[in-house]
Amino acid sequence: MQVISADQTQIIRLDLPASYQYANVLGVCIEAVLEHVELMADRKMVTYQARLAAHETFINIVEHAYQEQPERVNVVMAVLENPKRLEIELHDTGQSFALNEVRLPDQHGEQHDGYGLFLMHQLLEQVHYYPETGNNCWHLVKLLPQN
Repeated sequence: MQVISADQTQIIRLDLPASYQYANVLGVCIEAVLEHVELMADRKMVTYQARLAAHETFINIVEHAYQEQPERVNVVMAVLENPKRLEIELHDTGQSFALNEVRLPDQHGEQHDGYGLFLMHQLLEQVHYYPETGNNCWHLVKLLPQN
């Protein structure tokens, strides 16, 4: 399943090992893509937010979908117009889950899970998860404000 609908010449694809050390490769690629967006307001903050949200998604895939097994994460991203936005998809073939069953973190409790998902929702305008046997897809959208 590919959710991003863009001119194929504008799509960037990455095929990364599902290992914690490769989360930074995704972040560097996002930063490089956003460097070329003209007239973007708050470039540093928007880039930081997009990188952090994608990083959290990637780490969750490694930790939960693959349970740290040596697999791969396929990433598709593009900058789209009207409104100007960065869309990122992360695909995995690991264990899927019911997104609506994840509890949001309780700041007063002993809960250890759910913070990454909470952070993703705070940093992005849209977070969608499409679980499918053999092809889970996270679809992330970050608006790119213009000067």
